[in-house]
Amino acid sequence: LGCGISSLVYAFTPERVLLGGGLSAAFPFFAGSLQQEVERRVLAPSRQDLVIAPASLGNGAGRLGAARLALERLPGRQG
Repeated sequence: LGCGISSLVYAFTPERVLLGGGLSAAFPFFAGSLQQEVERRVLAPSRQDLVIAPASLGNGAGRLGAARLALERLPGRQG
């Protein structure tokens, strides 16, 4: 995970990386080692102000997204 996030940081230079789904529930267990791995792989200027955090919707994000899509496809509903 740390290697993949490091690659994304170099490719896109994001300010924030959010981890959703099951990873968000387990985040407290691996946050420290993940941060260390990113610090080891990414030069300081590229990770300055970078925040890695669990998504606020947590493991329910997929269900909420599916419900939203279903609502949008109801007959007579636009946008």
